[in-house]
Amino acid sequence: MDPALEPFLERLHQVQLNAPEIDIVSNLTGTWMTAEEAMAPSQWVNHLRHPVLFGDGVQTISKRPSTLLLEVGPGQTLCKIAERQVKDVPTVQTMAGRVDRYSDNENLTRAIAELWRRGVPIRWSETHQQTFQRVPLPTYPFERTTHYIEPSHPSDVAADPPASSLPSSPAGNGGDRASMDEWFHIPTWRLDSSSKHARGHRNDSGPVRRVVFGNQALCDLLVARADEDDQTILVTAGHTFDQTKSGF
Repeated sequence: MDPALEPFLERLHQVQLNAPEIDIVSNLTGTWMTAEEAMAPSQWVNHLRHPVLFGDGVQTISKRPSTLLLEVGPGQTLCKIAERQVKDVPTVQTMAGRVDRYSDNENLTRAIAELWRRGVPIRWSETHQQTFQRVPLPTYPFERTTHYIEPSHPSDVAADPPASSLPSSPAGNGGDRASMDEWFHIPTWRLDSSSKHARGHRNDSGPVRRVVFGNQALCDLLVARADEDDQTILVTAGHTFDQTKSGF
């Protein structure tokens, strides 16, 4: 950069330099730039040749309350570097990088939204070229307010049924969601060990009638062990429904 320093200084002497209207942190000093420094051509020439004190500048800016760093340029390289220098200072990207999944328009829109979310005033008239109109909202709020008329006497209304007697609701309509194990059922046969007939006791009311689901051998075994007046009905699988000598 040394050969470019003298021509650059000559060009700066031909430009009118003014004091900045907003606060600027100098990368040359890492502190706030004064009006004298901003209007001195040597200040900008030294920018070409001396190290950039970016970390010091970020530290200086972060000392101000409600600091937010906005990167104006492709990608988020400076945002990442700034995040390494200071903690708890938000950074906002405005343009897409080389491997960014969002376009430039999407990044800019997201940046405006993030700035607005953090309390930065936005000139909305300059963010949209087309005109918009207000849409009237309903004249009432959507409030979940009960309008149930309480009874004048407790005896006027029947007591609420116990929670155990209420059917469970698989879909959660009006009740707690039941376990998925309770959504379906299939009929099954269960052996009742407390039954009198399971232990061979006689029923004083009359003969015993048994329904056997199985084969003929099992039915013959039960018939042989049953009393003369007992009845054993055999139900076996078949292609059609029909009544047989010993059952169906």
